[in-house]
Amino acid sequence: MNAETHYLQSKTKQFKNKYVRSFAPASVANLGVGFDVLGMSIGSLGDEVSAKRLPKKGEFIFKMDSSLDVDLTDNPDDNIAAQVAKKILFDFNPDWGVEITLHKNMPIGSGLGSSASSSVASAVAINGLFDEPMDKNSLIPYVLYGEGLATGVEHGDNVVPSLIGGCCCIGFDSKIKDENIIDKFYSIPIHEKFVFTIIHPNLIINTKDARKVLPDTVSLATMTRQISQASCLIFGLMQGNESIISKYLYDDVVTTPRSKLIAHFSDVRQAALNSGASGVGISGSGPSLFAISTSQTKAQNAAIAMQSVFSSNNIFSRYYTSKVDKKGAHIIESSID
Repeated sequence: MNAETHYLQSKTKQFKNKYVRSFAPASVANLGVGFDVLGMSIGSLGDEVSAKRLPKKGEFIFKMDSSLDVDLTDNPDDNIAAQVAKKILFDFNPDWGVEITLHKNMPIGSGLGSSASSSVASAVAINGLFDEPMDKNSLIPYVLYGEGLATGVEHGDNVVPSLIGGCCCIGFDSKIKDENIIDKFYSIPIHEKFVFTIIHPNLIINTKDARKVLPDTVSLATMTRQISQASCLIFGLMQGNESIISKYLYDDVVTTPRSKLIAHFSDVRQAALNSGASGVGISGSGPSLFAISTSQTKAQNAAIAMQSVFSSNNIFSRYYTSKVDKKGAHIIESSID
C-alpha cells in the first residue's frame, strides 16, 4: 500500500455521516411604529432545511421541496437558502461536501419574513453539521447576507427574531451616518398575556415595491412623534398594558401609505378592533396583518372578524394565532454515524 492510498483510506475512515434538520419561524417586522427596528418571532409557521454531509470536499447539492402551489427554482444560484449555505461553507472550508433541501412552507411575498425564514433555517442547518457549531450570534452576519440578497438591504427585523426568538430591537452603528448598519440587537420581553393574530390574504406585495411608497424624509415633528410612539409601545408590550398598545401602535409614516396597497385594509383593521383586539398593523411590507389581543379568545375573535371582511370581498385568507415564539430557529432532528 503506497502513501497516497493510505492517506485516502485514512480520510475515508475519518468521514462521519451527519444529518440535521432545522426549523426557522416566521416573523412580524416593524410592529407598527418600529419600522426596520422592531420584529418578533411567530412559531406557528416557518421553513425547514435538511442537510447532510457528503464525503467529497466541496461537493454541493441543492434540492427544493415545497408545499406551496407555485413554481420555485431549484437552481442554487437563484435561491437564498443555497447562497447562505454556500457562504458559510466558503468561509469555513470543511473537508466534506453538503447536500441540502429547502422545505419551503412559508408563502412568498407575505410580509411574514419568508426569505428570512429560508436564510435562517439554512444557516442553522449548515452550522449544525460542524463538530463545533457557532453560537447563534455568530450566524447573524450570514442571515443578514441572505436578506441582502433577497431584498437589496440587510434588514435585521425579520432575520434576527427568526434566528434568536422573541421580540428584538435592532441597534445600528452610531458611527456610520449614511446608512443603517446593524451593530447589535436587544431582546424585549413581551408580556405573557398578549396573543397575536396573523392573517395572510391571498395578495402579493413585493418588499421592494412596498418601500417605494414610503417618504424619503419626514419632518422633525413627525420624527419626534414616531420616537415617542415606539418608546411607549415597547413599554406597553413589556408591561402588558392594553391601553398603551391601543394608543401607540398605529403609525402614519409607514402604515398609512402601505395600507393603500392592501385591499380593504381599513375595514379589516376596524373589524379586528371591534372584536376586542388592542391594536392592528401591517406585518412587514404586507399584505399580512397582525392584531394584538390580551387573550386567546380575543385573538380568535379578531381572526374570524378579519377573515370575514376578506371573504365578503372574495379574497381568500389564512390566519394563525400565537404567542411570541421565544425559541427561535433550532435543530429539530439530528443524527450521526
